[in-house]
Amino acid sequence: MSYQDRVMASAAPRTAAVVSSIKVMDSVDSTNSLLRRALTLGDRRDARSLIAGLFDQSGEGAGSTPSEDSLPISVATSDVQTQCHGRLGRPWSNKPGESFMVSWVLPAPCSIVQGEYVGWLTMIAGLSVQAGIREVLSSCGAQALREESELSLKWPNDIFVNGRKLGGILSEMVPIDEQWSAVLFGVGINMFMGQADLPIDLATSLQLEYAPLPAYEELRDRLAAAISVELHNRLAAFYDDPEGYALQSHDMLSTESWTIGRQVKASLASGESVIGRALRIDDDASLVIKCHDGSERTVTTGDVGVLPG
Repeated sequence: MSYQDRVMASAAPRTAAVVSSIKVMDSVDSTNSLLRRALTLGDRRDARSLIAGLFDQSGEGAGSTPSEDSLPISVATSDVQTQCHGRLGRPWSNKPGESFMVSWVLPAPCSIVQGEYVGWLTMIAGLSVQAGIREVLSSCGAQALREESELSLKWPNDIFVNGRKLGGILSEMVPIDEQWSAVLFGVGINMFMGQADLPIDLATSLQLEYAPLPAYEELRDRLAAAISVELHNRLAAFYDDPEGYALQSHDMLSTESWTIGRQVKASLASGESVIGRALRIDDDASLVIKCHDGSERTVTTGDVGVLPG
């Protein structure tokens, strides 16, 4: 059975209805980079058709035209990525059979990409990954090995378990035409890694937090299938009603956030650091920090670390 067939079977019929094309590799520089190259080489006159047929057999990304109400997804995965990285170019350590490394590309309306709700694309991706992991763990009968092993989200793009990093999300935009851009979500999750193999002390893996787990390929495929469905359904709802779904996602994210209420340090692109208590997530998905002098700072992008204590 091919990889695509396994992914489709993992959550059929729901996955078959949303995933348009899949490419699986033993090794690649980066799945996000692969998607960007494929988008550049394809016919950019029709963004949705380009994404729908990105990995068709001709290699030209010339799939059939999707229906007006469909949201095509193409998926790329590799067991090893030689130039895998997260935010700020940080490398993601990976070896065969240890990590989940998958990238998705979907169309995104330019009205959202260029509008006030663009920040919710990454937040909705985080909620989708969290929900997909939870669904797969439940369907596998996996139980938390520690009472406190609960999945949460660290603003803006990390998956946490009990204050330790399980994985991260790298979001990128690629302009396509006047109506659509492509949004890329690269997801890395530590799956079968012991404590000694983790890249940092404050990291963890599914193996260290939950059991029993299926073998690597089955777990990878089931996660890819479940996250594909979550991304499709949540982004489709967001595109239909950006304001309403952003409000709904705001409530969910506020509940699931590891960041809110904790002492944090935000490192901004300007080189400035903002230290204080994470107060809330605003309507535009930005993070509001209450500094020690009582002032409030709004962070729209940056690297945010949770401080001890």
